[in-house]
Amino acid sequence: DRGGYPQGTMRDAAAVLTPAFLAAPVTVDAWGNPLLYRSDSRTFTLTSSGADGRAGTADDIVMVDGRFTQLPPAGVP
Repeated sequence: DRGGYPQGTMRDAAAVLTPAFLAAPVTVDAWGNPLLYRSDSRTFTLTSSGADGRAGTADDIVMVDGRFTQLPPAGVP
């Protein structure tokens, strides 16, 4: 709506999106770990550190510009 994605971190994005676009921000994943958001306004990356809670591992879930670019292998909770 403003010509790009909210810049910065999850906190920055939540401040821009709430309440105009979201009733309440979602800031944690299904395992209770903080979601990681990064944007330069042209592109964004949203990362869940997955079940193990560690970023950069095989069970991470990564979305770039609305498309999943990494999903955990089959059988990973």
